[in-house]
This record gives sequence, C-alpha cells and structure tokens, in this order.
Amino acid sequence: MKRLLLTSFLVFTSIILHAQDQKWSVEANYPFTLDDGTFSNNDGAIDLGIKYRFFRTDLVRLGLDLNGGFVYDKAGNNNEDTFKSKTYLFQPKLFAEFSVPFAPKWHPMVGVGYSVVSNNFSGSISGTDFSDRSGADGGFNFDIGISYDISSRFFLQLKYDMILLQVKDEVVFDNERINIDFRENIDRLKIGVGFRF
Repeated sequence: MKRLLLTSFLVFTSIILHAQDQKWSVEANYPFTLDDGTFSNNDGAIDLGIKYRFFRTDLVRLGLDLNGGFVYDKAGNNNEDTFKSKTYLFQPKLFAEFSVPFAPKWHPMVGVGYSVVSNNFSGSISGTDFSDRSGADGGFNFDIGISYDISSRFFLQLKYDMILLQVKDEVVFDNERINIDFRENIDRLKIGVGFRF
C-alpha cells in the first residue's frame, strides 16, 4: 500500500512538474464584503476555485472557472439574539486572462457567469424566529481582477466580484405572510493564492 501511494505521488508530481501548457489552476481566496448587505457581518468566509483554460493565444486565455464559497454569520444586538446563517455559493463563469507583454508576471482577468446562493438560517433576532429556514437565490455574476506570478506555478491574485442577486422568499411575521421579492447587489473583494498545473 505504501509503495502504491509513493508511486502515485511520484507520477502525479512528475506530470505537474513537466506539463508544458498549464491548463488547470486551483485557488483559495478570502472574500471581504464591501457594502452593508448580504455577507456584511460574516464571522468566517472562504472561497475555493478551479479553472480550466481551453483556448490560448499570445495575448489571451479563455476558460471555465468554478468557484465555491462558504460564509458563516451570527448577528444580533443583544444577548437574547441567537440568529446564525450559513451561506453557500456556487459560481460557474467563463473567464478571459490576459498577458501583458511589458509586464509578463501580471495577468489581468475578467469573468462573467451566474451565482447560486443557498442560505440556511437558525435562531432568532429581535424576537423573530428563523429556525430551520433555508432557501436558494441566484443572479448574474461579474468579476475583474489581476494576478501576479510568484513563480511559473504559484501566483497571488486580487479580484472584485459583483453579484446581482434576485431574492425571492416568503416569511411569516406576526401570523401574517409576507412575500419578499427584490434585487440586491453584493460587492466583494477577494484576496488569494493559486497554483497552476
């Protein structure tokens, strides 16, 4: 078993180190919310992604970007509030990554896609019970950013991520059903690291 694991590790490492055209990359980001809306009071957040580049010229690479994120939030103005929310994001996108001839380590990028935002609420806030509520919303997603190559494999990146979220829900407040239907812009800044292979 140890030989099989060692052999698998060596083959995988050899493929990564000898790849001529690095079509794949993985990344890990920490997102910051820039406005007072969804995700603004998060107590924990992470954003992970994988990219595949399927078209390349000297100046641009086109590809698919699959990002997933998690945000944990507990809010409340007093000790009686027990509200907690867990939010999961799934963000498939098409992206373009550009080469800058006079600055070969810098790579501007732009992406367009759709975000699915799934929420799971529990507890109460200001006397309103949110126990075991969940739902999913979605909306258009746009991002723009830049990466900097530390080496041929590792890079740092900074991205601005905008989600035009369409929120639809139904809540009960004082025994009255209230339909919720509104649009919300979520602006986030992501700082992260990545690895190409």
